[in-house]
Amino acid sequence: MKIDQSLLELKSKIKGELHSDALQLGIYATDASNYQIIPLAVALPKVEADVLLLLEWAYNHKIPVIARGGGTSPVSYTHLTLPTSDLV
Repeated sequence: MKIDQSLLELKSKIKGELHSDALQLGIYATDASNYQIIPLAVALPKVEADVLLLLEWAYNHKIPVIARGGGTSPVSYTHLTLPTSDLV
């Protein structure tokens, strides 16, 4: 199964938000540092079950997860980023 298809299925299973559009990915591509890496997707989990589903999905697809929270992000709330780079 392709990642794009799998992301759509994951999006339908979580109560929170899952973004993979260019605008949202661009917003989350950087923090207060000089680095800019476009993520595969950005998740804004609403409930604990969302976090579990997201982490299980990432593990099964061998995709790293970066948890960012208030103070480390210009948008100042917790979200999960699924980067596309091995540099992270």
